[in-house]
Amino acid sequence: MNIFKDFTIKQKYFILVFLIGFFFKYNYLMIQILHIPSIKGLLLKNVVMFLFFLAFIMPLIRNKLGKEFLFWFLFAFTVFFLFNIWYNRYFGNYLSLNDILMGRGFRPFKVLVRQLFQPIDLVFIIDFFILAFYRNSEKKKVHLKKVSIKKYSYKLMVTLIIILIILTGQIVITNAEFGNKRPVVLFNESSSAFVNVYGIIPLYFYEYYVNFHLPDEKIIKEKVEPPPEEALTGQEVIDKKDNIIVIQVESLDNKVLDYKYKGKEVTPFLNKLKENSLYYENFYSQHINGSFDAEFSFLTSIYPINKNYGFKVNDLSQFKSLVNFLNSQEYNTLAFHGNDKTFFYRHKAFPELGFDEFYSREDYFEENKIMDLSESIFGINDYDFFLQSTDYLKKTEEPFFAFFITLTSHTPFDTYPPDETIDNFNSINSRLVRDYFNSIAFLDKSIEMFFDHLDNLGLIDESLIIIYSDHDAGINKEEYTSGRKFIIDRNVKSPENIPLLIIHPNIDPSVVSKEGSTADLAPTILDILGEEKKPEEFLGSSLLDDEEFPILFLHEIAQILYKGQLYARLPHGFEKIGYSERVRNKDIELINKEQIIQIIDYMKGIILKRRAET
Repeated sequence: MNIFKDFTIKQKYFILVFLIGFFFKYNYLMIQILHIPSIKGLLLKNVVMFLFFLAFIMPLIRNKLGKEFLFWFLFAFTVFFLFNIWYNRYFGNYLSLNDILMGRGFRPFKVLVRQLFQPIDLVFIIDFFILAFYRNSEKKKVHLKKVSIKKYSYKLMVTLIIILIILTGQIVITNAEFGNKRPVVLFNESSSAFVNVYGIIPLYFYEYYVNFHLPDEKIIKEKVEPPPEEALTGQEVIDKKDNIIVIQVESLDNKVLDYKYKGKEVTPFLNKLKENSLYYENFYSQHINGSFDAEFSFLTSIYPINKNYGFKVNDLSQFKSLVNFLNSQEYNTLAFHGNDKTFFYRHKAFPELGFDEFYSREDYFEENKIMDLSESIFGINDYDFFLQSTDYLKKTEEPFFAFFITLTSHTPFDTYPPDETIDNFNSINSRLVRDYFNSIAFLDKSIEMFFDHLDNLGLIDESLIIIYSDHDAGINKEEYTSGRKFIIDRNVKSPENIPLLIIHPNIDPSVVSKEGSTADLAPTILDILGEEKKPEEFLGSSLLDDEEFPILFLHEIAQILYKGQLYARLPHGFEKIGYSERVRNKDIELINKEQIIQIIDYMKGIILKRRAET
């Protein structure tokens, strides 16, 4: 029986283009972005959707209103699809409802054009333009044969029953592959498995549900046991009353240190500083939901998890923090940030973490600016930020812990003063790379000025100074590529290699190859201060310890980096998915698998528990 016999040629083309476009994008989304583990379940879902289309949707194409509906449906799905593609390129996850509801709006359009859009994306919209052609090309009216309503209704009922049987079988069969778990358990363990069983729309509905309801008590009780504590070395490297100054730099690649373009160093001062510091070359950022993940993991020594906007949804006073420990040691604790204090909800988080003072955009003044730069969405420029912050340090009683967050080198990297452009970089074809080098060079100059002022205040020899980055720049251009190259056989975000410089007169300069992440910074500071153990909830390890520990990145697909080899925790277990080109592919067994599972479960459980308590 020819199911297309009552359609015109152009209507048949319309149907064909719609089916190819929709099913291609749907399956790409499921496999590449959501990483569904069961192909069997996906195939059954495709059968269900195809039958539903034939029975209930295809008849709509015979009239103009039906065509309009399908045309705009595919348009909406394509927009949803592309947003997921672009979000995935930057964060390595799918665009969740949490990201939509809790984020701080869309990035500037130029970020999309310069950094996230790729020519291959044009392939994803070809179907839409073809449909637009066939949508308006039918001029004459098509006379349809009369159809028996009773006979047609009977066919629809039979088709619907078949669809329901296949759909039920798909849910049962696919869920059996994941251990026949309740939806709430499956959702908390793996969004990939959940969407594999129930679908994309149920995933978003369930996200909405959990955002406005208390977490399941059974899930909370099952997953709140912290992993065993690790002892620190207990060596008192510096005086416990020395100041601690930490600078979190925006978008600073590890690769850009010592990098030269046409003989010009991008970061001449940081390069000199590196030679006189304890420099960790294999240090990685915790960048799961946004830049605030770096602060969250640094100050609490825990791993940020996907779909959790830690500074907004959690009461940070319930977490152990480095700030509170230093408060107990009679440090004055200060945070400095040149943007609006509400950005990423820092006005809520920093007091909860225990900071005595939080200086933000409203505490920096235009009349005191040195650099000629108009106001930007990222607040005051780095040079004036450090310059005016020095005035606040002068008034602070020692010892103090001062935490600085820079901003001028934020993507799209074009908020540096125009007169600070470096001539050597003018020949770079890529505007993105050219602006990045100029903004980082301006940052370098700003940090050099800040160090000069610290030296004049006599603080250099009395302070532990730490410099790291919130994440890498995310640049992938012919002229320059961020980060360290990983060979990976899945569509996941590579670990982001950032620099870590630790500076103090009592710390001998050297280059350390040990791997670490921002979650390890707080235990390292405690170790340098001579503490023998870290707070119970601190999950990071001291970088002074010679032993190598696996590093976790808790994206939707949890990644584990160990000795340059990259593993993923999938619903069926651990699987090696890649390796760093620096160390190449090696046959290295992942250690502490049970503890890794315990940490992942603990993080998911403790976030749920704190949400319920809040």
